[in-house]
Amino acid sequence: MRHLVIAAALALASLAQAAPQFTATAYTTPTLASEALRVSMEGTPYLLPLPTGVPYSSFGWQVGDANSQNILIASRLVSAGPAFHAIVYDTTDGTLGQVVASFAPGTQGYDVNERGDYLIGTSSGLLAILADGGSSWINGNHEAGSYRRPSFNSMQQLVADDFFHDATGRYQLAQSIVGTVPFTSFVATDINDAGMVAGYGLNRDGQLSAFVLSPVPVPEPAAWALLLAIGLASAVSRHRIPHRPRQ
Repeated sequence: MRHLVIAAALALASLAQAAPQFTATAYTTPTLASEALRVSMEGTPYLLPLPTGVPYSSFGWQVGDANSQNILIASRLVSAGPAFHAIVYDTTDGTLGQVVASFAPGTQGYDVNERGDYLIGTSSGLLAILADGGSSWINGNHEAGSYRRPSFNSMQQLVADDFFHDATGRYQLAQSIVGTVPFTSFVATDINDAGMVAGYGLNRDGQLSAFVLSPVPVPEPAAWALLLAIGLASAVSRHRIPHRPRQ
C-alpha cells in the first residue's frame, strides 16, 4: 500500500514537470516563411500587419511585434549614436504618430503580448516590462544578442530560435514534436496565448516552409489526482476485504 502511495506522488510530480509536446502543421506558401510570421488564436498563420508605409525591417529600424490592441513595439537607431533603443507606438490611427513608451539606448523591442507586457532585450538578458507596472527577468542567463527574435505570451511562455521556455525549463522544439518531425531546421517567430508556436524553416524536401506547432493537451493535475484517488480507494478496499477460503 505504501508503495502505491509513493508511486501516485511520483506520478503527480512528474506530470507537473513534464516537457511540453507539440504537433506540427506545415504551410508551403512561400510568403509565410518570414520573420513576420504570426499565428492567430485559431491556429491560422498570417503575416504581421503594419501601418501603411511602415517597413518590417530597414536600415535603422526593426519591428518586433504588435498585439490586437494596435500596440506595436520596435527597435530604432538612436539619432546620436549607433545603438538601438526599444520604442512602443499606438497605431490605432494607422500611423506611428503616438509614442507610448521609449527605452534607453542599448535596448531592443522584441514583443508585446495581449496583456500589454513588453519584452525588451538588454545586455543582461530579456526583461519583461509588465502592464501592471512591475518587471521580471526571463531566462536572464542568456544575453539578448543570442536570440534572433524572441516572442512571449501572456503566460510568459517564450520561444526563441528553436527553443521553448516556460516555468518548468528550456526545451528544444524539434525534440518536443510528437511523431515525425517535418522540418530539418526551425526558427520560432511567435507564440500566442493558446501556446501555439509559429515559425519557419526547411521541410524534409529542402523547401522553405512555414510551420505551426500546436500543444498537445495534457490532463489537468486535478483530473490525474482524481483518477489516482479512485485507484487508491479501490486498492484500500481490496486490502481490507479478508480472504475467504473456499468451502
